[in-house]
Amino acid sequence: MRVDSAAGEFGFNVKDIELRSEGLVLIGQMGVWEAETLMRPSDIRKLLGLVLKQPGAWGFLIRQLIAADKR
Repeated sequence: MRVDSAAGEFGFNVKDIELRSEGLVLIGQMGVWEAETLMRPSDIRKLLGLVLKQPGAWGFLIRQLIAADKR
């Protein structure tokens, strides 16, 4: 993944995922820093809602799942 911000462009490499009481946590590294990103249930619902509204998003996701299965 990539994070673009006023501070610059940083790669975010996800190394693990944990399910915690407060939500889903992406664990990895952003630039040179260890990082965790918390996705609360409300964040996941919002993300899924945005994906549902975006034309072509489901097709993109399905193609990625199929491609991952072939690797």
